[in-house]
Amino acid sequence: MTYLEGLSLYFLEQYGIPREVLEAIVFEHGGDSTLLEIQNTGIRMGLCDPKQLLNSSKIISGPTGSGKTLLAELRMLTRYFEKGQCMESGAPIHHEKAKTIFLVPMKAIGLEKLHYFTHVYGRFGIKVLYSDGDVRYDDGNILRGQFDVAIMVNEKLKYFEQHNSEFLKNVTEVVVDELGIISEKTRGPQLEIIIAELILNFYKPAVLVLTTPLEISEHLLSTMNGFFLETQKRPIDIRTGIWTRQNAEF
Repeated sequence: MTYLEGLSLYFLEQYGIPREVLEAIVFEHGGDSTLLEIQNTGIRMGLCDPKQLLNSSKIISGPTGSGKTLLAELRMLTRYFEKGQCMESGAPIHHEKAKTIFLVPMKAIGLEKLHYFTHVYGRFGIKVLYSDGDVRYDDGNILRGQFDVAIMVNEKLKYFEQHNSEFLKNVTEVVVDELGIISEKTRGPQLEIIIAELILNFYKPAVLVLTTPLEISEHLLSTMNGFFLETQKRPIDIRTGIWTRQNAEF
């Protein structure tokens, strides 16, 4: 395979993700295992390689639908299925430090992500929990670190840190999804503070920021000591025009 050829999702088997998990993802994405441009570039860069950039902070920028979120999911899966070995029995064991937090800007996005993650990944033993200002029934388990993936609205992270000073101890990565609200007058500064505190946190979790090209600030780029991956390409072109009964002009 040459560098210019697109990778298949099944390429991720070499990082320990079981084939049946990858097959489930392919099924949910319409049966096509070919990675999109930004995914292909990211995997070749080593985003899911434990020996390269798996544990590095970074910004991934691309239009809606370009495949940014799946890259974050693949990083989460690589960590979850990364195995160590018991010194006494030699049996494979999962690393304890393999938790991922997804920060979302609003409840609707969080609940949608919860449904998708639970549906696709829950069957493989991945424990997915959710929390926001109204939905709190999993707060106790999240606070105690009894999760593999925790999805929460941005501001809820502060709550867990205030009630457990070691909350981020076993969290490997925090994914900041939908950076767009950083431009809002009220919630924007709060999100910027959250990202800054994560970068400076004693336990040093990786921080993955997912954004669209227009949302990135030079300050954020200079603050995050990691890599920057960007694409302007959409998998499906957006076309504008006028549609009438007689004809269509684009």
